[in-house]
Parts: sequence; structure tokens; C-alpha cells
Amino acid sequence: DTNKITALMTDPENITSAIINLTNLNSTNFVTMYDNGTNGDLVSGDDTYTVQTIITSTSTSTVDVTINATDSTGNWSEIDAPVVLDNTAPVLGTINVIYPANQSGRAKEGDTVTIYASLASDVETASVDCSILNSNTNVSMVFNGSDWVTSCELVGSRIVDDNETITLNGWDDAGNQNATNGIVWVDNIAPLAPGTLDVE
Repeated sequence: DTNKITALMTDPENITSAIINLTNLNSTNFVTMYDNGTNGDLVSGDDTYTVQTIITSTSTSTVDVTINATDSTGNWSEIDAPVVLDNTAPVLGTINVIYPANQSGRAKEGDTVTIYASLASDVETASVDCSILNSNTNVSMVFNGSDWVTSCELVGSRIVDDNETITLNGWDDAGNQNATNGIVWVDNIAPLAPGTLDVE
């Protein structure tokens, strides 16, 4: 993905050059920043200088980029600005499936199971792939203050007495993604009818 870096810089003599060193982000040494409404800059002449770049660093750390600005009289200044890099996938906890009451940890066609998960604090969004239970591949989860929660209804599920795998996907605010699996026990087989009864 293309990332945008902006910096507010002012000078009464007008800034004629703004250069940024992106070595810590993608090994690019010196790149021009723009305030002319092009190259990702939104508004020309608003003192907000912009550069677009693709970050290739795979580290998770805080690194510096160096910006050098020069005005029309040749005066210049330099500043180091921190950039937080996050390339670590979020930690996803165990999926906990809650079944309808009095069903001994099993669900059947037409039932709805509730899915809970304790996820890391940096998780921004989460969803569950319930396609093995119905046709929904991306069921959004909601954070209730302590857990992430959603529900899946069994519709058109297979006639089995077996465990089915559902997949939870979580994304952090940097866009890193991780996945974990959980089990839903499904029982769509009716009990066997009793055989011949002998009454004496």
C-alpha cells in the first residue's frame, strides 16, 4: 500500500525546498515533499508538505525520518520525526461457543450459536467465517467492553453429528491480520426410533 507523510512547515521568506530521508522506511535516501496540489498533496500553498511512499520495512519499532527545509534566502532547518512501524499480527484468543440452553453442547438446523472471543487490545475489527454453518463468510463481531461477540445461525447445514470448524479473523489498526479456528458441534440426526416393544 502507498502511505502518505505530511508535515506542516512555514517560513516568512517562503520554503523553496523540502526533502525527506526515508532510509528507515524503504531504503530511499532523499525524496522531495510537495505543497503544490500534486503527488498526493491535497491543497496547494497551505504549508502542508506531502510525500507518498511505499513502506518496505518489516520491523515493528519506532524509527525516525529526517526532514530538511530551505527558504528562499538559503536558510535551512532539519528535524527528525518519529514513525511507528507495526508489522506484527494481533494475538487472537480462544473462541468460546455458546449453544442453546439444554442442548448439551450441540446445535441443530435452525439454532443460533453465540460466539465469544477475547482478543488483544490492538484488534480493530474482527469477523467470523460461518460458511460451514450457513452461507455467511464474513460475519462481523462487536466488542462489548470485554469480549468480541457475534452469532451464527445454522441454515442449510449438512446432516451430520460432527464438529465443524469456524474461522475468526482479526485485524489491528495497522492492517495486520491473524486468524484462529474454533469448533461448533452440530447434531442434525434424529434419535433412533425404539424397536418392537413387548408388553406383558
